[in-house]
Amino acid sequence: DRARDSAAPHPQPVQLTVQPPQSKRTEMPPSPFVGEIISMVPSQEVVTHRHITLSEDLLLHDHTFGGQVSAVDATLEPLPVIPMTMAMEIMAETAALLIPEKRLIGMKGIQTYQWIDLEEEQTILQISARRRAADQPEIEVRVHNLGKTGEENAGKGVLALQGTMV
Repeated sequence: DRARDSAAPHPQPVQLTVQPPQSKRTEMPPSPFVGEIISMVPSQEVVTHRHITLSEDLLLHDHTFGGQVSAVDATLEPLPVIPMTMAMEIMAETAALLIPEKRLIGMKGIQTYQWIDLEEEQTILQISARRRAADQPEIEVRVHNLGKTGEENAGKGVLALQGTMV
C-alpha cells in the first residue's frame, strides 16, 4: 500500500543518559481524616479524635437532606450528614496507622447504627482501632459520635458505625 509506505516511521525510543531516582515508600501518604491522635500503642491500638466542621469539611455541603428548606427563611439550611463512604475512609485511615508497612485491601462487617449529622455545624468523632492479634492483619474499628462539644453520653459518645479493616 502506498498510504502505508508513506506513513511516518514509528519513533524510536530515546535512551536517557540519567536514570530517574528509584522511589521508595518511606513515608505515610497524607491522611486527611485521621485528626488528632489521643493515644497509641504502635501496631496494636490507636484512638483518634476527628473534629468535623462545615467550615473545613466543605464536601459536606454537597451531602445534605432536603433541598430548599424554607421559601420565607433563607437562613434555614438542609441537614448535612457524613456520607457512609467518608465514614469508611475515616475508619480505613485510622486502621492504617497500625500497619504503616502494609496496604489495606478490604473491609468487612461494616455496620452503621446512627446518622452522623452536623445539625450544629460541627461534631467530634472518636475513632478506636485495635488489631485483633499481632500476627493477623485484621483491625477492628469503631466510630463514636461525641457530639458538638465531646460531652455526648458522658464523653463516651454514641456508637455510629463499626467494622473490620483487612
